[in-house]
Amino acid sequence: MSERPTPTKQKRCKSAKYEPCYKNGRKEQRQDQAHQRNLERIDRTPREQIERLDNKLGKGVGAVKERKRLKKALQKKKVSA
Repeated sequence: MSERPTPTKQKRCKSAKYEPCYKNGRKEQRQDQAHQRNLERIDRTPREQIERLDNKLGKGVGAVKERKRLKKALQKKKVSA
C-alpha cells in the first residue's frame, strides 16, 4: 500500500477565506520581522527582559503574566546557583 500525501489547507479548502493573500510580499515581510524579534528575545536574560518591559510600559505596569513568568525564572536561577 502506498501512502497518499495529505493535501495542504490551500488545496483542501476552496473557500476564498483560505486563499493566500500575498500583497507585495507584506505577509512574508511581517513574518520575517516577527522571527527576528523572537531571535532577539531568546538572547535576552529574564532580567534584561524585565528592564525592557519597565522602559517600555513603566515600572511594574502591564505584562503581568510575562513579569510573573520572568520573576519565576529569576528565582529558579538563584536557587540553582
